[in-house]
Amino acid sequence: MKAIKLKGIVKKLIVFILLIPFWSGCDYSYLDMEELPEYEYSSEWILPLLKSKMNINSLFIDSEDQTVFIDNDDLVWLIYQGELYSVTGGEEYSISNQSFNYDLTFNGANRSKATFFQQISFNPQEDEDIRKIIFTSGLMNFSALAPQLVLEGVQLQFDITILNSDDGTGNPISFTTQLAQSAQVNLANKTLNFAVNQTLTVQVEVTVISGAPSSPPYTINISQSFSNLDYFELQGYMKQRSFSLGSDDVDLGFFKNVVDGEIFFEDPTIELEAENSYGIPIDIHFDAFFSSYDENKVDVTGNPIPDNPWRINAPTIMNAGTVVKTEYEINKTNSNIHDVIAIMPKTVSYDIRGETNPDGNTQLNHVRKNSQFRVGVTVNLPLHGWLRLAGFRDTMDFALPEVDNIEYLELVINTVNSIPVTSFLQMDAFDADYNFLKTILRGDQALILAAEVDFDGNVLSEKKSTTSIRIEKEELEEIKNVAHLVFRAKVTSYGDGQRNIKIFSHNELNVYVGVKAGIKQVINFGSEE
Repeated sequence: MKAIKLKGIVKKLIVFILLIPFWSGCDYSYLDMEELPEYEYSSEWILPLLKSKMNINSLFIDSEDQTVFIDNDDLVWLIYQGELYSVTGGEEYSISNQSFNYDLTFNGANRSKATFFQQISFNPQEDEDIRKIIFTSGLMNFSALAPQLVLEGVQLQFDITILNSDDGTGNPISFTTQLAQSAQVNLANKTLNFAVNQTLTVQVEVTVISGAPSSPPYTINISQSFSNLDYFELQGYMKQRSFSLGSDDVDLGFFKNVVDGEIFFEDPTIELEAENSYGIPIDIHFDAFFSSYDENKVDVTGNPIPDNPWRINAPTIMNAGTVVKTEYEINKTNSNIHDVIAIMPKTVSYDIRGETNPDGNTQLNHVRKNSQFRVGVTVNLPLHGWLRLAGFRDTMDFALPEVDNIEYLELVINTVNSIPVTSFLQMDAFDADYNFLKTILRGDQALILAAEVDFDGNVLSEKKSTTSIRIEKEELEEIKNVAHLVFRAKVTSYGDGQRNIKIFSHNELNVYVGVKAGIKQVINFGSEE
């Protein structure tokens, strides 16, 4: 995940050196000056180098998990999000194939027609009490065997009806077949309704359509099965079940490059949001919920979350298929969130699990194959608080151009700042192997001065500052092998962190940079170059 970078004046100082121009000699070949000696002269060049205007939006860059949000009061918020998804209903609940065999005793000598009612116990999902299945696909297979009747040349017709079912038109599922033949019914868009103990009642009407049974009674073996079952919706009691939703981290990019100091946010929040289309009451348990920075770790505590289960709302059977949201905000009034953020954490981490039907069999459950359960965690950091010598560190690759004809450089930095923070910058040069070469900026002088604020943290007036930095030729020689620049910035809010500040999107920093370069140029009048 990408970290937020403080761009500002920290990195733009390197432009001072990169943009130094180099001048070529002039052609004096049209003059006859072969006898003139070399002439060395010094000149001073003053050039504007940089003019930049930055507001708070340009000081931060978005990442995959971070958003810069501007509220109705123009206050800037940094928002970080993390999400966990559970398995879908189809992955959590499935229907197993079913197979049934039963015998019917048929007395065909006394009558040519008989009706039987057979109870079969369906077990579609282990340990669940299913009362209804609406199918998207599946097959019901039926066959009847009676070898003695076949030997006697008797043919029977079977009219089968599944009571308490629906064929999609409001009528029960029914079909007709004959002795020693197989029948198959497509269950797509059909419904089975179960009685207590998940039983189905099958009505079988047997009719003699040819031949004359002579040796009753007869045993008719029925084979009935359900295969390749897939459902649209299940209804019933789905029991109590504990399932893991896993663990995740919310990366707080703002703190990625913070190395020391103190940062205080007045109103940070952690928002928990669940979206549930399972028609099942669910409790969420937080097995872990903490912030961390390297070895430092602070558990999130509060009332009732995360110390107690978080009850997630569920759609009713009348609203099956809809998504119900449950939200909870952890803030400074109901938790230790100030302690959680005070360690300047790199991540907020959580490990959660769910429990279905925590109160037992109190309501009819329903789940669809595409039902889904999502838990999201959002960390909000409104830019309202204070900083005290917060240290930021960053590294940049760099190559210094040829400096033979430069005697010195003097950089003049003028800033006009309406952001209520003061910034100090140290810049160190390292070679390709990260061996220290030289400190270019010591970091003991403020490059940017904080704008003044009132007691509510609002900016009263902008602040101007001027800084001059002179680099002699010897110093340029010392860093000619520079390959990396390491920046260490110290940032303090107005009043040295004794007063809260607010940072709005309209606050901006204007930077004007000029360079004064001392150039030594040698002219050889006798040369054609």
